[in-house]
Amino acid sequence: MFSIFGFLGQSIYNTADARHSRRMQKVAVDKRPASKWSPVKVLTDEQYDRMLQEKSLSIEAEIATLDEAIAELRNEQRRREEQPPAERE
Repeated sequence: MFSIFGFLGQSIYNTADARHSRRMQKVAVDKRPASKWSPVKVLTDEQYDRMLQEKSLSIEAEIATLDEAIAELRNEQRRREEQPPAERE
């Protein structure tokens, strides 16, 4: 008999706790950091996609700059190797 009361009590508690947890999750989502002083910013998918594209573009530009610098260094190295030993510094 007591086990039935225990089972029913636990079931009621589990149901109430699940409802409360769902309600709290909704409240937590609604309390997003909206302050301009907050270091965290909520982004939409479009804003995040645009941000990633901008970062990707800047990284590609940096890679292109480095590739040019590497090409210049290799050309300079080839020119030094092509010079006769007497003219090398």
